[in-house]
Amino acid sequence: MFDESVPLSRKDGIIIASRILAAYFLALLIFELFNIPVTIYHVWHYIHVQHWNLSWERTQTDEYFRSIYVLQLCITIIKATLACLVAGWAYRCGPGIARFLLPESDQSHESTEP
Repeated sequence: MFDESVPLSRKDGIIIASRILAAYFLALLIFELFNIPVTIYHVWHYIHVQHWNLSWERTQTDEYFRSIYVLQLCITIIKATLACLVAGWAYRCGPGIARFLLPESDQSHESTEP
């Protein structure tokens, strides 16, 4: 299966590192996607609190929490979108991720040292 006598090539190392990075961002994406329904519920609650026949009136606190949860929902959607884009970018393992993980300047600097 795996020959330990052959050293790992630069390309293989970059592929492994980029796939690990992609897996991390996919896990982050899943975490963010699980947060969306809870945040939607909070937003729904504070939007509809004035329509319910409850003993308290709509207060500034209700407005504050509504705006906070709407902001949190927007941020969660943005983070999930970015995690999805970065995971796709890392998984493809193109030249951009190769330059990010192992820049050429570091490689040329290592080859000139004794």
